[in-house]
This record gives sequence, structure tokens and C-alpha cells, in this order.
Amino acid sequence: MEITNMAMEDVLGSMREEVRHAIADMGFEAPTPIQQMTIPEIVKGRDIVGQAQTGTGKTAAFGIPLVNRIDAGDKRVQALVLCPTRELALQVAREITRMAKYLAGVRVLPVYGGQPIETQLRFLKQGAQIIVGTPGRVIDHINRGTLDLSNVSYLVLDEADEMLDMGFRDDIQLILENTPEQRQTLLFSATMPRPILMLAQRYQHEPQYIRVQSTELTVDTIEQVYIEVMPGQKCMALSRILDMYNPALTLVFVNTKLGAEEVVTYLQKQGYPASALHGDMRQVERDNIMARYRAGIVKILVATDVAARGLDVQGIEAVINYDIPQDVDQYVHRIGRTGRAGKLGKAFTFVVGRELARMWDIRRVTRAKILLEKAPLRSAVMEKRTQRFTEQLMSDDNSGSEAQRETARRLLEQFDAVDVVAQLLSRCVREVDGPEDLTPVRPAPSRSASSRTSGYQGGRAHGAPQRIGPYGRPAPQSARPYGRPYQRPEHASRNDRPMRSEHASRGEHADTRAQGRSFDKPRAPFARRSGDKSAPHGSKRDARSKE
Repeated sequence: MEITNMAMEDVLGSMREEVRHAIADMGFEAPTPIQQMTIPEIVKGRDIVGQAQTGTGKTAAFGIPLVNRIDAGDKRVQALVLCPTRELALQVAREITRMAKYLAGVRVLPVYGGQPIETQLRFLKQGAQIIVGTPGRVIDHINRGTLDLSNVSYLVLDEADEMLDMGFRDDIQLILENTPEQRQTLLFSATMPRPILMLAQRYQHEPQYIRVQSTELTVDTIEQVYIEVMPGQKCMALSRILDMYNPALTLVFVNTKLGAEEVVTYLQKQGYPASALHGDMRQVERDNIMARYRAGIVKILVATDVAARGLDVQGIEAVINYDIPQDVDQYVHRIGRTGRAGKLGKAFTFVVGRELARMWDIRRVTRAKILLEKAPLRSAVMEKRTQRFTEQLMSDDNSGSEAQRETARRLLEQFDAVDVVAQLLSRCVREVDGPEDLTPVRPAPSRSASSRTSGYQGGRAHGAPQRIGPYGRPAPQSARPYGRPYQRPEHASRNDRPMRSEHASRGEHADTRAQGRSFDKPRAPFARRSGDKSAPHGSKRDARSKE
């Protein structure tokens, strides 16, 4: 389908006036490509397999036609939306509620784990036409008999690849089998692995495959860079980036729960408003952290991939891959949290040592422009901190009390003004940790580095070859370099090897190592390979010389 410049009114077509009014209130002016391509097909009643990056408007793509067809007079469940995480379920439920706010009698109910089951049971009894939930809690209600899906005519799998990655395949199949066959099934995913296609083939009826064509897997509103750092300096690089760019909201990704706690501890000691988000937290604690993050009280969220799945927060200006993603799909999902709704965002990825090869793979597969960038210099960060402090100081209308102003006058009479201001800055502006430049230093290549024996130093003219270890450094001297000639012992001839003694053959522990292994004896010549094996090697040459 060809994408053209259209207004949102053109896409909405003949939808109900209440829906059109709500969409206008939400600020939609022009549809995104996925909305322009899918909404007309969904209105026609076709099954859809839609592929588009995270943050491209998929919720509105299925939510707008969903609320348009809901019968407010029927209190039974008419639509079911499955999401991989609680956070995404809540976000989708909020968006659909806004789309249906002028439809009297239409209720949207989020159903997810971590919320008291009694609360959900009470709301289910009151009736809700649209259920947005996680697979685990939906299965729980099906088994309890508290959720009837026999009237569902509209089923959505949002972030389907994430749900399959989290092990929800069996749950999804069970839910699909508990809904009527004559339903409209919509499947949306950022990536399209084989299990997704198999699911569509089994449970959808002649689905329409819609993919937002792009030469890149990531959106062009995200500036992507990678920074090479030493293993022990990632926290320093993180704090310098936060100071230099000062993003309103930052999302930092780590690979482990322990890593999340360690990074947050460092940031909090440095004075940054940071919190961790990982799978060991209780739901109440997670909800509290997310509420503070959305409100801007917590400006830096350090999260694992599992905890951040489905996380949808407006205004994230920077995503920092503190630990490099395990694969390309993970990279695409991570950085998709910024650069949404046409706004610009920036994605940083820290690379340590041999992780550089993985970064190159990500750049090759995504076909994205990912540039190498140095970590900010210590002096530049210090200048930025001082500048920000002075701007805040001078923009404050509070000039101090009369007593404070009198103290300031006495200080200026007793001390030099420059010294007073310097002392003030030293106490109010934090010093920057680490060296001036965090860029790893690589040794210059040796003359032999370009030779056929790359990875070695020296040669016959330079003594024994030297093995080069990781990062271009020489290997430890204790390690035996490859290529060192084998020093044959004195009893080199096979005929000179000691035989097991009669005592040893009877099981007695006779020390045979001393027999025939004396290093004081002269080295025996090698035996001939053919002919008379008892004759020493080179005897014919000696005989000719005597003649």
C-alpha cells in the first residue's frame, strides 16, 4: 500500500462522531504510516499482521477502529487486547479509554498480575466491553470462570514478539482457543520471527501482511552513537553523558538485576535522581517508581530488559545501553523508547573491548547510521557543570536576606573577590571523577604486525617470538609462546629410552626417571630412519670425509 500525505480526518472516514471528537482532542493531525496502512483494512474486517518499530503509533492503529465498533448496550466482553507486561497493559488501557471517552457506557478494564484479584473480580462483575491484560492473569480468570470470552469478536496481540520471548506461547494459544473462531485477529510486532508467522498461519484467516517499508530497523528520529570505554569506567562515562546532555528523562539499560542496583547506587551517591526497575520488585513498588518517573521526580530509570518490556513513557530524551544488548532485536526494542511521536531522541551504547564486533553486527543488520563518539572530556564536563550552576544562580530572583548580604560585604572586604567566588564554586560544583579522557589507549602496531606472522613480535633476528595478548598487549612471560622450538631431552633416541624395571612390572614403585635421563651425559645422535638403525645418523658422510 502506498503511503501518501493524508490528514487524520481522511483516515477516520465515516467513523462515529464521538470517536472523531476524541481523536481530535488527543492531538492527532496526520496518521503515522502504520496507522494509514492498517486502519482502513481493519475497518473492512480483515485479519492483520502489522510490523512497525516501537513508538510508531500501533496502539492508535488498532484502538481507533476497536472503539468504533463497540456496542455500548452490551456489557459482555467484546474485545480483548493482550500485552506482554503490566506497564504496557496499563498504558494501552489508558490510551483506549481516551479514545472512547465520548462513548457513553463503554468501559475499558486492565487485567494484570500484581493487582489484587478481588478488585478485578468486582470490576468484571460490573461489566466491561474491552479487556486489556497480560496472558498470565487472563488465563487465571479463565480458569476461575470469571472471564467469559465467548462473545469476543475483536482480539489484538500487541508486541507479539515480546510475549513469545517471555514464554507466553502456550498461554496465547489457550486464550485463542477460548475465543470464537469467527473473530477478527490483529497481530502487531516490531520484529517478525518465524514463531510469529506460524502463529498467524494457525489462528488467523487470510491475514493481510502490512509492513512499514524502511531501509532501517530503527526510526530516523533517533541519533545513535556508540562509545568505547574501559570496563571499570562505564559509570564515569554515564555521569559525564548525563551532565553534558542533561536529558529531561533518561532510560538506562543493564543486563542484570545486580547491575541495576550497582549503577543506581553510584548515581545516587553522585546526586542524580535515579531509581532501579527489575523483576525482583513488588508490583506496588514498581508502580510507585513508574509514577515518579512519569512525573519527572525520578529523571533516570535504570532497568533490565524484562522489567522494561512494554514500558511506554512520553518524553524520554535519551536511552543509554550501559550493557550492550545481546542481539539486534533487543537493541531495536531498547532504543525505540526514545524518538517517539516525531520528537528527537538520542541513543548511546557503551562498548568494552571485544564487544566492538557485536556493535558492528548491530550496525550492519539495522542499516542504521551509528557513529563512534568519545566520552565527554573531564574538563568539558566540569565547565558544563559550572556554567549550569552559574546560570541557575543568576536566574534566581532571591537575592538573599539582609543578614546574608551583610556577611557577603564583610567577606569581600576581608578577602579577594576572585578567591571568594572560587571557594564558592569548589563547594557547590562537584568534581568530575576519572581521568581527562576515558577513551581506551591502544598501543601502536609493531613493525611485524603487518607481516604474515601477525600477532607475534620478533623473529630469528630478534630472539624468541613474543605472543601478543588481548587489546594488543604482550602476553605474560610465564605463558609459553606459540612457535617456540621444542627442547628434546638428552635421551632423544628412542633406543635410549629407559625400560620399565622388573620391580616396576611387578607393581613395585621403582624410580625409573633417573635411569637414562641424566642431563650430564652428552646428547645422543638421532637414529637413522631407514637402513641400519644401529648406525648413527650421518655416518656415511663421515666415512667419505675419511676417504
